[in-house]
Amino acid sequence: MNITNLDPACLKEHARNTEFFDDITADDYARFKDSINNEGILTPLVVAPDMTVISGHQRLHAAIDLGLKTVPVIINESLSDEDSKLRALIAANFGRLIQTNSPKWTKATAEYVKLVGNQNGGNRKSECLGDTLKKSWDDIAKELGISRKKLSRAIAIENKLSEPLKERFYNGEIGFNLAADLLSSLPEHEQMEIFQNLPAGKKVTKREVDEVLYYLNEKDKAILEKDELIEKQSRLLKNKEGELAAKDQLRDAMKREIARINNELEDASQKLADSNMKIKQLENTPPRVETRTVEVRDKNDVLQLEENSKRIKNLAAQVNNAERKLSWLEKENERLSRQSQKDADEIEKFNKLKSDIEFLSKKKSDLKRQIKSATELSELTVQIQDMLETKLAPIKFKRTMETLDIGDVAVQNILEVLDRVDSWSRELRDIVGNNDIIV
Repeated sequence: MNITNLDPACLKEHARNTEFFDDITADDYARFKDSINNEGILTPLVVAPDMTVISGHQRLHAAIDLGLKTVPVIINESLSDEDSKLRALIAANFGRLIQTNSPKWTKATAEYVKLVGNQNGGNRKSECLGDTLKKSWDDIAKELGISRKKLSRAIAIENKLSEPLKERFYNGEIGFNLAADLLSSLPEHEQMEIFQNLPAGKKVTKREVDEVLYYLNEKDKAILEKDELIEKQSRLLKNKEGELAAKDQLRDAMKREIARINNELEDASQKLADSNMKIKQLENTPPRVETRTVEVRDKNDVLQLEENSKRIKNLAAQVNNAERKLSWLEKENERLSRQSQKDADEIEKFNKLKSDIEFLSKKKSDLKRQIKSATELSELTVQIQDMLETKLAPIKFKRTMETLDIGDVAVQNILEVLDRVDSWSRELRDIVGNNDIIV
């Protein structure tokens, strides 16, 4: 590639350079600038065709500070799109990241994997950040000069860590080892619980995370025990309801039996009364006999008397049986009445149990809704913060705004948008400040 000399003023920094790479320290920069002042720029800057700097941001800063008229530049004509420029930026400057496992090192690693893709790194959705599969994990690790294991740990943070925890990692509150080896291996709901229970604005320790995990484990155990209790009590309630239904059927059958026996008893009592009347009539009727023969004149009367006697005995036996059966039925009725009262008490107890089960189920559902709402709000917070610090950072538009007048259409448009943002902020602040929010 040919080297050409260009005015530093025509070069522009890559918009995402500071996202991945820090400037050198003030002391190092002072020595670096003195070296350039004495010896000049020995290594040409590498830029894209649109004059975006790929390699040489520190040299560009020094040249501008020193007032150099020209700097040596190599124009890489192949860097024609944003992805290729970003890929080249990371590859050219990755060695500057002295502190490996830092947030910017992790972000640069993950972004590079996303740009070049992975060929055989396992499950595409869970391990590869990009859609185009091109290189193996070993190839990518070799290009970056790191081990395959370290590459996988960086990808785990970028791909498996929840957005709120990832934001705290990039802010330096969570260490690389804690994020890669523990937090990224947890399911998302546990990560959100950890995010909500850890103190903000300070360095997170493994002990604090372990304490939250212990609390979550105990809470899960309690919820599981409640679920098992609810299931057990539900089965018990169902069985009791079946028993009560069977007892209700038996009680109805006994009532019908008592009614039938009472009808039979009434019939038997009536027959007994008729028989007693006939007996009295026979007793009051004098026998017709002749003094000479002492013989019954009418055999029909004798037969009738014998028949009545048998009927009286049979009816008496029936009455005795009916009385015993009625006595048993009355006792059984009393027992059933007591059992009915006992069943009513059990029904009241199980209705209370059922109400407790419904309360526990509702409480569990409310907890799930609270976790879901907190997760959605946390994601919104992270998205807003990310947009404000990256895409919408005012510093990115400062130079553009300085070249425009207040009357320009573009300026008026941005002012209208800012008014809408102010209105949105006030509305959201009112919602957040409302104590009657229902989750």
